[in-house]
Amino acid sequence: MRVAIVTETYPPEINGVALTVHALAEGLAAREIARFLAARPELEPAPFRAACVALAAVRHVRVAGLWVRLALRDAKPGYLQHG
Repeated sequence: MRVAIVTETYPPEINGVALTVHALAEGLAAREIARFLAARPELEPAPFRAACVALAAVRHVRVAGLWVRLALRDAKPGYLQHG
């Protein structure tokens, strides 16, 4: 199941909404991994969690690559400007 958590503020901004949404997202992710590991007892928890972190990093790198492509190939430098 995929869940979208939408808010106007998110960490690193510090306020009640941002902290609550961050805690909710972290809690849901932890429960998802715990539930998967409970259903598959043959998996080692530490390597599985490490693989989850690696896959998340790959996802982030892929998005960054898309931004670079948009900036360089499609002449849209706004994707690489930081506020």
